This record gives sequence, C-alpha cells and structure tokens, in this order.
Amino acid sequence: MRCNNCCRSIPFASIFATILVVGGVVVFSLYLYDGMQTVKVIMSDHFLMSADTIQWVDQLRTGLIAVAAVMAFCALLKLLFGFMVTGRTREDCCRRGCPNACGKFMGGLFILLTWLFHIVWLAVTCCAAVLLLAQMMMSSMCDLREPGSCLDLTNYGIETGSFNGTTYKICDQDTILAFCDDVDYMWVPGIGILAGAAAIVLGFLHYMGTLTANYVYLKKEEWFEENYNQDMAMMHMKA
Repeated sequence: MRCNNCCRSIPFASIFATILVVGGVVVFSLYLYDGMQTVKVIMSDHFLMSADTIQWVDQLRTGLIAVAAVMAFCALLKLLFGFMVTGRTREDCCRRGCPNACGKFMGGLFILLTWLFHIVWLAVTCCAAVLLLAQMMMSSMCDLREPGSCLDLTNYGIETGSFNGTTYKICDQDTILAFCDDVDYMWVPGIGILAGAAAIVLGFLHYMGTLTANYVYLKKEEWFEENYNQDMAMMHMKA
C-alpha cells in the first residue's frame, strides 16, 4: 500500500520528458562546441579568413549553448512542478484556495513557455538538418572530384567576397585534402547536433501533454471542491 502511494506521487511522464530535454541539451552542447571549433579551423586555415571575420562563430556557439542551458533549467522547474501536482502532493499542496490558483497560474505559464521553446527548437532542428545536408553535399563533392581539380563552393550559392573578399575556391591539393578530412570529421558532430536538438523537441512536445494534463487535474480539483462545499451546505440546511 505504501509503495503504491509512493509510486502515485512520482511524475513518470515529467521525468521522461526531463531526461529527453536535459540529455538533448548535453548532447547538443558538446557536439556544437566541437563542430563550431572545426568550422573555425575550416574558415581560418582553408579559406584564410581573419579572426575578426569569424568572430561570429564563437558568438553563435556561446549564444546557443546559453539558450540550451536556460531551457534545461526550465525543464528542471517543470519537473518540480510535476512533483507538486502529482498524487498525494497535489492533494496536500494544490487542493484549495491560493495554492490551487497559483498551481493553475504556473501550469498555464509553463504551457505557454513550453510552446514557445518548442517553436524555437523546432527551428534550430530544421537549421541543423539543413547544415547536415550541406555537409553531405560537400562530402560528395570531395568524393567525386577529379584528381588535380579545384574545389569551388560558389557552385552551391556561396558568393565570392561575401566575407571581406574571401574567395571560396581551393586549388592547392594539400589544402583540399585537409578540407575534405575536416568535412568528413564533421559527420559525427553534425549528427550529434541534430540528434540533440531533436531530443529537445520531443521532450518539449512531451511536456506539452503532461503540463496540459496537470492543468486539467488542477481544474478538476477546484470543481470537486466547489461541489463538495455545495453538498455540505445542502446537508446542513436539511439538518
């Protein structure tokens, strides 16, 4: 009996969603850091871009990792909220009055934030998929190139001079081999970034369901409370 009551107080759905989000943030951040470092090497060593020109890579990496960390923190807050509105804890903390109103407010706020975060990370996942597709095209370009030929990235819509006069054409064979090695190395970070972002999206999608269910439970508790008070008042009047 005690074990059953204990299990009823554990928000398994919120725990599963939290594992998806936090795990996705860890995988995304680790592979993003490694992948962005390789991108800096490609830009500086193979296309001879200056440090000032590629400064945006560090800024983008720091910004994305910071946003991912904030979302992981929000996931832990949602897990705490899940514990508060599950089983006996819901009956003790969110049954009536001010706690119930605060619980409904927090539930509605978390639903709104989760929806916004889901849209953001859906866009990040799409960008990661596009970048992985571009990497696939560059890898096939390396595999299909003829010996002694140049690599020209302008064939893929990259305009020459878009970064302070940089020419996106490599003819030195040693540089081409190094570039292709870096592109092949980017497969693992690219897949890791996409997998981490997809896990975060799935986690937030799962949170949408659990938070909506918790909000409905809180509304149901309020409805039961009101009907209980009305029934008790009628019994006192009849007595």
